[in-house]
Amino acid sequence: MATSSPSLPPCSCSDSGWLQYCFKFTRFREGLKSQNIPCRFDERSVDLEEREIAAWIKEQSHIRLQLNTGNYLGGDSDVARSRIMLLESISGFPWVSCRKDKEEEWERNFAALQEFQQQHGHCRVPQCHEKLGGFVARQRLAHKKFRDGIDCHLDEEIVRRLDAIGFEWDIKSADEAWDRAFEMLLQFHETHGHCNVPQRSDDIDEAKLGKWVASQRVAYNKGKLPCGRIDKLNSINFIWSVKSEKPDEAWDRNFMMLLQFREIHGHCDVPQRSDNMEDTKLGRWVASQRVAYKKGKLPYVRVEKLNSVHFKWVMPKPALRTKSIDRDDEK
Repeated sequence: MATSSPSLPPCSCSDSGWLQYCFKFTRFREGLKSQNIPCRFDERSVDLEEREIAAWIKEQSHIRLQLNTGNYLGGDSDVARSRIMLLESISGFPWVSCRKDKEEEWERNFAALQEFQQQHGHCRVPQCHEKLGGFVARQRLAHKKFRDGIDCHLDEEIVRRLDAIGFEWDIKSADEAWDRAFEMLLQFHETHGHCNVPQRSDDIDEAKLGKWVASQRVAYNKGKLPCGRIDKLNSINFIWSVKSEKPDEAWDRNFMMLLQFREIHGHCDVPQRSDNMEDTKLGRWVASQRVAYKKGKLPYVRVEKLNSVHFKWVMPKPALRTKSIDRDDEK
């Protein structure tokens, strides 16, 4: 006697491929029941059809979990929800517990992120790393929900672990923080003529800046400091190894470069803008000496050395063009 086709609840989904799997599932299950065989679907089964159905059930279970936790990142969520509702209406549908699988997947991605952080010194994964970049993006998206008290996969422990490897929840604010620290270093350089900020100081802000400076050296030595930041620090004669060169040694080195410039040009008025990068750096150092002198923070010995080469402490302002000269130029 021919058996009737297994019936399914009406579905709003028009995906024939998806509906075909629904029919495969019900037909396969009815066949097992008719033989009094327990209804189990194993992805490791020798039966190809059973393996395919088991994989499909697992996929639907993942989608169901994502919808229930507000983490669905697939296509049309309304279509996905209607499909899950259809499966839930099937009595005894063997949903797979996905929590363990999701946790294992998260751990794999976290391990990959740790490796990336160790190689690059940060967790800002570029878009070319599609899988890891997607994981990072999902953590930031979930963190917004977590802060707003919305249910998601994040909890205090996950946030703590990501914080421990320097995960940046807001990339824009992280870049702004670096720029603020660099501006403070510029001010220190203008005042003191060097970038060797002490990590121990009665001034709390100065001590914080000193620790930031030390962190830049560590990142640089590990090859984890972005080129743009290296260029910015090089532009103010940043010393990457404090052991190899002390502040006095750095000042003496710049003074020797100034002597060489004077021998060639006959003066010490080094431009701060030049096609020659070394001249540009030296020009900024010269400007920093004038600033320190004006504030009364340049040691007497250094003042004497600069005076010995006819150093100009105040640069004359450029002469204003007169109207008569301008008229002559127009002729």
